[in-house]
Amino acid sequence: MALTTVSEVRRISNVTSSEVSDSIISNLILEATKELMRKINTKVTRERILYIDNTRENKIDGDNTTYYIKKWYGNYLGDTNLDGTVDTDDITVYAVHDDGTETTATVSSVTYNEGKFVLSSAYSSSYKLFVSYTYTPIDPMTPDALLGLAASYLTSAYAYLKRDAGIDGSVKFGNVTISQKLSAGYGEYMKKYKDIMKEVLGYSTLKSNWREANVQI
Repeated sequence: MALTTVSEVRRISNVTSSEVSDSIISNLILEATKELMRKINTKVTRERILYIDNTRENKIDGDNTTYYIKKWYGNYLGDTNLDGTVDTDDITVYAVHDDGTETTATVSSVTYNEGKFVLSSAYSSSYKLFVSYTYTPIDPMTPDALLGLAASYLTSAYAYLKRDAGIDGSVKFGNVTISQKLSAGYGEYMKKYKDIMKEVLGYSTLKSNWREANVQI
């Protein structure tokens, strides 16, 4: 999954293929996408699986294998490992027996837009289950257009950085460092990216607070 395209980045940035190749732009898009996923993901570590409601009972009774995360309402399971998709590799479930023995359960499927996952085996009531995952209020698989615009701006900033200064814009000869001033393009697109992300994250926080209040009511 990528949040933008090479052609869109070139349209926005005006960086030509002779300055930065398509393959490099593609790699920069992937890096920008990972950075954005990190920004919108919230990490949860070892959340105990307990009853949520009559639909999401999360029973540990030797028969049930379907469970839900606590933050299911209005959220999505996130791309934890940043590989471009949300699948069974993005959550980890721990089964702890009453005798203290702990094993890692096998997750057979996830439904990312329901906060749901299915285990390959059922566990009896002598076990406690815990789950580690990330969640996001923004759909990570069909993301908002605003997130795509943020990716375009961030990739454009990366492209100017690549074009104008390599990695860090400086070359060191012994004890002497010669620095190359970055073009205005880098700063301009980085600022646009940060402004868009403030809007995205601010709106996401507002939605999350509203959803939490709605659930409590």
